[in-house]
This record gives sequence, structure tokens and C-alpha cells, in this order.
Amino acid sequence: MSLSMPSNIRLSVVMIAVNEADLIAQSLGAVYSLADEIIVAEGPTELYAEVNPDGLVKGHSGDGTADILWSFPDPAGKIQVLDNGMPWKNKVHQRQTCLDRVSGTHVLLVDADEIYTEDDLGKIRVAIEAHPEAPVFKIAHVHLWKPPSVQQASEWYQIEPTGRWRIIHSRLFRNVEGIHYDDFKKNPSAHAVPLDSQGHALAPTIGKYRQLAVETWAVVYHYGYARAIRTVFLKERYYNARDSKHYRARGQAHNDAGPIGTWFQWEPGDRGPIGARILPWTKGVPYDPFSDHHHNYIQ
Repeated sequence: MSLSMPSNIRLSVVMIAVNEADLIAQSLGAVYSLADEIIVAEGPTELYAEVNPDGLVKGHSGDGTADILWSFPDPAGKIQVLDNGMPWKNKVHQRQTCLDRVSGTHVLLVDADEIYTEDDLGKIRVAIEAHPEAPVFKIAHVHLWKPPSVQQASEWYQIEPTGRWRIIHSRLFRNVEGIHYDDFKKNPSAHAVPLDSQGHALAPTIGKYRQLAVETWAVVYHYGYARAIRTVFLKERYYNARDSKHYRARGQAHNDAGPIGTWFQWEPGDRGPIGARILPWTKGVPYDPFSDHHHNYIQ
């Protein structure tokens, strides 16, 4: 299957990364042939550096993520790695810095712990080619999970998309004039939504463009909680500090320990305080991560 875009469409892939050495090569490799350019902002935010100094080396990821990025095979010269020289203000700052540099007609936001199959990237290509003027597109998420008790086992689990896990993701959108992320004080989320020049959310499930969103029928596999315990610990220590700081500033209580408070305790079938159950990954329902076309990381 050819994944290159037609000449009237250019796809810019945007990624931010800190301590993603176990996945980032697979994530980049999956989208490389579809993308016309890939812009990656590497390094911690100020808060991440504050709460995870033990996870950093000279202001960069402590696990070699930056080395992987700089040495990643790039025969077409597509990849730009952005080094801020110091911690980024926040994730909105990282994403906006990347957006300010994109030249494509469309933007695909990919987290460094997300992997696409070739089949799903083909669906994205078809959707953009068929609807090049659509402002936003729908991509489904499958959140994979591996609790500590089964880290070395062959079983895989997924997080039921309820409660806090029913997240508004804006992953694929047209590069409209004036596109920007809102102020961090309004939206501290790692999943901040881009806005057009009038402040309307470029998101598939909320706001002005909801009815115009095009279904790609593609899925992206999220491995953020199906990886080494140490990696998850650093990630969730940051998220908990971020959320606590946000709510305290508004005089609101923040008692949710977040996934890190449940990850070490959950077993398949449990329902934790974030309102989601851990379900067995049933082969073929709705997507099969063990099929031959998927990446070796989950074999």
C-alpha cells in the first residue's frame, strides 16, 4: 500500500517526547512514510523537571530518547528535532512551538507512546484525500494496559473507555490560519485542544466543528500504561503534580491519586477511582494487536 500523500496535500506530524526511549523509534517508524515532515519537541517541561530530576540528564530525557531522535534514519530529511535548551514552560508551549513550524496542509498529532499500523495509516490517507477541506478528523484510541502482576506474562489488557478515560483527543486536523493552543492557565491538560483564529476548538467531539468531523475509521494503539514500571512512575508523578497544582490554584481539592495510585493495585476486572475497568484484550475485538501486521513491540 502506498502511504505517500497526493501532491496537493502535505501532512505534518507533531510529537513531544520525554523519556520515551522504549517506544519512540517504533512510533516514528510507523508514520515516517506517510508524513511530509515530522517535528519533535524533546525534553521536559518545567514541572516535569521539578518533580522528576532523577529522570533527566543535562536537561534532556534520562533514558536516551534524544540520542534515538538525532540518530533515527531520515533519508528524506523529514525530521526536525527541537531542543529548547532549557525545560519547556509546559506541554502547550511544546505543542505550539511545533505548530508554529509546520508547513503542511494537515497536522497529525502523535504521542511518542502511540503506534499506528500501516492499515490504519492507509485509512487516514484515504480520509484526507477524500475530504481535504474537512477541519478535523476522527481517530479512535485503544488504551493498552499491563499491570505489574503480569508485566512478564503474555496477556494484554485494555482500559475501558469510560470516566476519565473518555478523553477529548484532537489528533488530526487541517492547518487553518491562526491555529493555536489556549493559555495553560485555562487548560493544563496534556491533551490540550488546538483552536482556530476565532477560538473554536478543532476537535471531533465538541464545539463548532463536531458536525463537520470526518470519520477515518482508523485506530491508534496507546502503550502509555503497558510499559516498564519506572517509565509509568515518572509519567504519573508529573501528571499528579500538574493536576494538584492546577486545582490548588483554584482553591479546589484534588484527592484523585490518578493512575499511579491505582496502577500498582489494579488487577484485571477491577474498577478504580478514575472510573475505568481493566478488561482482557480479546483477540479480534475490536482490533487485534497480535496480528502479523502490527509492530514487534507487542509480539
